[in-house]
Amino acid sequence: MATTAPAANTSDTTGNDNLPNVDQAQGSSPSSNVLSPDRVITPVASNVQPQPTTSGFASVSSSVTPTFTALKGAALQQVVGHPFAYVRVLMQMGYEPLPAVRGRTLFGKEALYYPHAFRYLKYVYKIDGFVGLYRGFGCSLLSKAVCWYTTTKVDEILGPVKSQASNDQTNASWNKCIDRVLREIQTQSWGILISHPFQVMAIRCMGQFVGREKAYSSINIFQNVQEIYDRQGIGGFFVGLMPRWLLEISAVIITNVLVHLLKTQIPSPTEMGSLFDYVAS
Repeated sequence: MATTAPAANTSDTTGNDNLPNVDQAQGSSPSSNVLSPDRVITPVASNVQPQPTTSGFASVSSSVTPTFTALKGAALQQVVGHPFAYVRVLMQMGYEPLPAVRGRTLFGKEALYYPHAFRYLKYVYKIDGFVGLYRGFGCSLLSKAVCWYTTTKVDEILGPVKSQASNDQTNASWNKCIDRVLREIQTQSWGILISHPFQVMAIRCMGQFVGREKAYSSINIFQNVQEIYDRQGIGGFFVGLMPRWLLEISAVIITNVLVHLLKTQIPSPTEMGSLFDYVAS
């Protein structure tokens, strides 16, 4: 019985013959490029250009959004706090439309007390209504906005605070505190000077409640300017400037010194932990 010879596997030979072609075809694939040792990776140049830093009034356009946000916050704070500032001005003027009330001290002794701010607010509300609680609001808001904007821009023009180098860490920290206080005195002084005429308008507008005058307006700035200039000239716009300046600068100095003392004198958490362990032992 004749046996037939097995047929040769031509697929293997053809497959082996086609291997170089396959490799050549795969040579253009991304995977072979990644695995190839001859592949050179060249960095891609970035097209991002560095933005030049701006300072002073040139940076106003770049800070429009933060400025608008800060002004909105100041306006909201002024809306909430103006009625209380209004009655505080009336109290400082010595206006006492309400009689004193009897009460007791902490130790039970009888005493006379002046009405508190809420009773003043109720009294003003009965006479002028809700709108009357915001007498002088426009001038007061403008004064706060001008003071804040002037202070911010003067600080940008002066640039960063430069402290003198010192080998002693304690002296270096105090030098930074003093430089920061001097910078705030400079900026606050300009803000107070520029905004004080509007503060004068606001105070005089609030004081009209006592005599029921209508010489000053809460909104019409030009009317107020004309009234002050006709009565007192240029000096009338800066009445009470020095007391206000002394008050603001004193607050700046005391606040910065207290913050510096709290930062430098209070022990760190690690030191407090070791102190507690020592006390517990």
